[in-house]
Amino acid sequence: MRKALYFPKPQPLSPNTATWVEGNTRYRKNKNAKGGKSSVKGVPTRKSIYYLWFEYLKRSEKYKKACQNNGKGMTKLYKDFGDVFAYEGIDGFWKWWNDRGQYIFGIEGKQEIVEFDSADEVVGYEDYKLIAIPKNITATTIKKRLNKMVDEMKDELKPKAPSKKGYPFASSKVDVDSLENALMAYDYKQQGMDVLEIGINVMWVRGAEATDLIEDGRSRGKEYDIAELESESVKASKKYWKVRDKIIGGLEKKQAQEVAFWQKVEREQAELDKPKKRTRDELLSNVGGFDNTKGYARVGNRTKVDYLSDEHIREAMLKEGYVKTFEERTKRKRYLRTHTHRLIAKAAKNIEAVEKGTFGVGH
Repeated sequence: MRKALYFPKPQPLSPNTATWVEGNTRYRKNKNAKGGKSSVKGVPTRKSIYYLWFEYLKRSEKYKKACQNNGKGMTKLYKDFGDVFAYEGIDGFWKWWNDRGQYIFGIEGKQEIVEFDSADEVVGYEDYKLIAIPKNITATTIKKRLNKMVDEMKDELKPKAPSKKGYPFASSKVDVDSLENALMAYDYKQQGMDVLEIGINVMWVRGAEATDLIEDGRSRGKEYDIAELESESVKASKKYWKVRDKIIGGLEKKQAQEVAFWQKVEREQAELDKPKKRTRDELLSNVGGFDNTKGYARVGNRTKVDYLSDEHIREAMLKEGYVKTFEERTKRKRYLRTHTHRLIAKAAKNIEAVEKGTFGVGH
């Protein structure tokens, strides 16, 4: 009878297994268990590092060619992994996992696992010693008692060297989400998608921001930018009002200058409008007559400007908002492109890694 298998990383659960997480524990429904649920080891299929290993191997043109030639050139890998291209979709992976995957990565024997487990998982295993720890004493006291117990058990302890699997991970810490995003970016690239659009899709940029970045808001005029700036008053009111306060402060200074200008014009005009008695010679030579360098004459067709009107405030906000939006858009696009190039490069390195029997490069 084959012993139970245990895995260095969380194994995949069946695609048909519905689970959820509470705290740090994953559960599934179990009407026979206390509370109607029982804990499970593993993660949803697509979030399993073993599923990603399988999918990365399927991106290898080198391995694909080997599979088409009965493993020629990659004999050992083909003997273990088989023709992964014959398994389609998530259900295909699950069949491959049951046929091969679990035996490639699984470790036999409970003694190989060096972590604490719950009581119901170790009952019946002679290599475990169950210990009841009271919760009404201090952590210091518990540590002292455990140390004493370990000292008393040292003659019974028979540690075994951990099983060395033929397909180790390149790093003890593997970022599943990053590898998943890298694979997604790589696939989009193979489909001919633009790097910026890849970044938007992989990093889940949505709605107006995605549209803005793709279409480039500069081509749609300032009205779009002020609409964006106003919408930010809901999402980031501090930023919106900071911009508005700056605008109002500048317009108030302009308005004060405008008021002072017209007050001076009106004083000049009032002086010019006063009745003047001129001699015949002055009238003939137009001395002391109409002076077009003062009063209304010098302003021509210019009219009074209300810089604090809604129209002028909006115009100034458009200008300020447009500049800021452009700067932020440029930075955001640069970041998305740079990050996407890194993800694609990471995917390529891990495709090369699985061809050599390892995975998780770049962590």
